[in-house]
Amino acid sequence: KENKKNVKYLFFCDHTKEIVSLDCNGVVDVLASASLDNTCVLRVLTTGNFIRVIKPSTDKYKGYSIKMVRVSFRGYIITLISSKDAFAFGNDRFITYSLNGEQVREIKLDEKVNCILLDYTGYKIIVGGSKCKVRGYDILSYKEQEFAPSNKIDTSYSSMSSNKGNCVSKEITSMG
Repeated sequence: KENKKNVKYLFFCDHTKEIVSLDCNGVVDVLASASLDNTCVLRVLTTGNFIRVIKPSTDKYKGYSIKMVRVSFRGYIITLISSKDAFAFGNDRFITYSLNGEQVREIKLDEKVNCILLDYTGYKIIVGGSKCKVRGYDILSYKEQEFAPSNKIDTSYSSMSSNKGNCVSKEITSMG
């Protein structure tokens, strides 16, 4: 029988608009949330403590919003940003940040990206989108990479999308 007194729920209201993507990675102990307010908030996964806010440059990326976020166990945060213009086809961009919030690399993509995964190495991102094919990119150079599909997808994290609410809830169970 579980002791209900040891279960705590933490709620974070870090965003001003709806959250569109969540990702976490237990290896680097990071929870990332991305929102239509064009911010990506990083928190410590196990404690809920605030780390930092990552926001694409408003000058360089005016008219863009964060669509997805992924956390690599190598310590990189990968954001997918898209033009808010519904007719701006092929203007999606990946931006890689270090955990300290510094932009490491960026690439403009030639397609609308609908889904992204990290591979088992933590250095390659796998994408699928409007070109109807699965492609891989190195997250540091963004050179397109050949990859052999395998069952070695990075399972050290779980990801989900949310279309409702502005708060993230996390359950922490203490031992003892």
